Amino acid sequence: GYSPAPLLEASGGVNTDNVREIAMTGVDFISVGALTHSAPSVDISMKITGPGHAEKSVN
Repeated sequence: GYSPAPLLEASGGVNTDNVREIAMTGVDFISVGALTHSAPSVDISMKITGPGHAEKSVN
């Protein structure tokens, strides 16, 4: 049967300075972790309770 060529991803050490050069290799996908490494964090939380155990919000 027909077996399509695998899709290729470049990952690791990729940044905005070298992403164009990597793209020119012909890979299908590029992961650029450098875009999120220095993103500011947000402190959030979510409390999940069972049915009938909803807490009232205190404002």
